[in-house]
Amino acid sequence: TVDIGIVTWNRKALTERCIESVLRTAGHPLRLFVADNGSTDGTREYLHGLYEQGEIHRLLLLDRNYGVAPASNSLWELSDAKFFLKLDNDVEALRHGWLAEMVRVCVRNPEVGLLAFSFQKQLYGKEYPRIRLSAGDVVQDPDETLNGACIMVPRATWHRLGFWCEDYAPYGEEDADYCQRAYLLGMKLYYLAETDWMAHRTHDFAAGKEEAHRYWQWKQQRRAKHTGRTGLATINVLMYNLSLRAVYMRRKFKTVILEDGITARLELCRNYVTQEGKTLSKMHRLIKHTGGQVP
Repeated sequence: TVDIGIVTWNRKALTERCIESVLRTAGHPLRLFVADNGSTDGTREYLHGLYEQGEIHRLLLLDRNYGVAPASNSLWELSDAKFFLKLDNDVEALRHGWLAEMVRVCVRNPEVGLLAFSFQKQLYGKEYPRIRLSAGDVVQDPDETLNGACIMVPRATWHRLGFWCEDYAPYGEEDADYCQRAYLLGMKLYYLAETDWMAHRTHDFAAGKEEAHRYWQWKQQRRAKHTGRTGLATINVLMYNLSLRAVYMRRKFKTVILEDGITARLELCRNYVTQEGKTLSKMHRLIKHTGGQVP
């Protein structure tokens, strides 16, 4: 069984399209883990209905928007499967058997540290060189990072890397950050060879193109903030490379689940603030003082 974690925040039409397509086309045993970040458009009611029907295995209805990584980590903590798949709620599965293919590639080829589905051809017209793995399966061999919209993490990888970094909430570079840490440990990162088994629906069909454009602009602003010369992503990667921060990532938040088993909130971990937070703040000040140069 593969545990699939989906984080939602409004965009109900996309979430419905995503979940329906996953259940219809996966072709492999799975359990759905869903966390909602305080939606106000009927998404929570829709998810609760699926939970009562048994379609969703674990559901967390968070009290507000904590961001993609913290909510996804809260689901990850509940999983005990050999594989955890992080799936964005604006992805639609188009062809049957995509999950079975991902599992097959990972199981047959132990060198695979992370495996993702590439949307680069659809969105940017970009493909990567194809190589043959130890068991003969063909995959795409990308640069150092993978897109995190549909990415599978074997439990063996999680034991070495831990969770998604929660510094970038509500939206940021958690997928690139995870891949950078994997790269530093010499792990192999691949895309499936197929590029047409899924579609990345970048706009909400119910909200329309104007709302979709605003959402895209917001994401780009967040990314620019984190990847600038003094941004959090830049500093974190520098710290990983200089061994000033461990590549195994602990959680910044802890999940508090109420008595009903689905209502939840996140609380800041004091140990994280005391250790990781102070180191990060010190490095941030140093980088700014030196104008973005490595000290």
